[in-house]
Amino acid sequence: MSQDAASNDPAVRWGLPPGFLPVVSPLPDEVKDVLRGMLRPNEPIIASLGNEGDTIFIVASTQRVFSVRRGATAGVTGFTIRPYEWNEIVDMKMQTASLNVRIVLSYHSRDGRTPESGPRTKQWKLHTDSLAPFETARGSQVYEAIQSIWIHKMHDES
Repeated sequence: MSQDAASNDPAVRWGLPPGFLPVVSPLPDEVKDVLRGMLRPNEPIIASLGNEGDTIFIVASTQRVFSVRRGATAGVTGFTIRPYEWNEIVDMKMQTASLNVRIVLSYHSRDGRTPESGPRTKQWKLHTDSLAPFETARGSQVYEAIQSIWIHKMHDES
């Protein structure tokens, strides 16, 4: 892509891979309301997916990835939301089963809950956040979108 074409690409202006197109599935209003309070100004949602039971969600913005749990799998507020800055994700995998996929985010943390980044984090234990089950086709599509952003962001930082 030429420099001039890249400057006209909305994805590039948002710090995303050139030509990136959002992969957004509808989210329940309660999930949107909780996330709205956590989003920064000018932080659009660019990828999202929920499982069939609307209890597990993965949501990506231009600045972060959120794992969202609601209902019986969540905390006392009815929601457990873990935000990950792109540079806090150490690894990302998709595991396939016969009818669904699991998306696993790996991160370093001192306490097992709070993702952290920086040179000292390698000495801390590696933890995973396993999000499942997602329908195979849509789960694969969202995973590939999120992974492409993560790789792009990590390449830009190095």
